[in-house]
Amino acid sequence: MSELIILTPQELAKRLKVPLSWVYKQKGSMPVLRCGRYLRFDWEAVVEWLRKGEHPRLEPVELKRLKAHH
Repeated sequence: MSELIILTPQELAKRLKVPLSWVYKQKGSMPVLRCGRYLRFDWEAVVEWLRKGEHPRLEPVELKRLKAHH
């Protein structure tokens, strides 16, 4: 049995290498644990959610910047 890893929104954003704003935008579709007013994320559940493709496509920030200049 693997250890349960619970992350804050900031920790999740850092692990996924995405902006914190992206985490908050996805909170309605990704698996979320609510602790009162606090959001927490089960790392394994989020990884499974990503693997199933139940999220909008992630696009590197650099690619978005290049597209904006053309």
